[in-house]
Amino acid sequence: MLPGFDSEAYCEKIVGLSGPNSEVMHCSRMDMALEAYGRLKSRWADLTNSIRGCCDKVAAVTGEGSYSTLKTCVEMDFSGPRAADNRSTRRSD
Repeated sequence: MLPGFDSEAYCEKIVGLSGPNSEVMHCSRMDMALEAYGRLKSRWADLTNSIRGCCDKVAAVTGEGSYSTLKTCVEMDFSGPRAADNRSTRRSD
């Protein structure tokens, strides 16, 4: 199961950094979070425990967590030097 991040709180935190014209930024961040969640949902169970654990920690570093960051981490793990190992090693529960 995907980690339960508070996308709304995360987006509010990011928007707070962007100044007075933040409504567009907020909508954009929420769209990105929903898109990332949708892409991760279908493949999360097939990822190794190592990838899930590491990327969950990276994505949660802000406190609220970010599905966009989680998606980026997973994609990097599958395109980096260990990609072949990560794709061939199924998770173990």
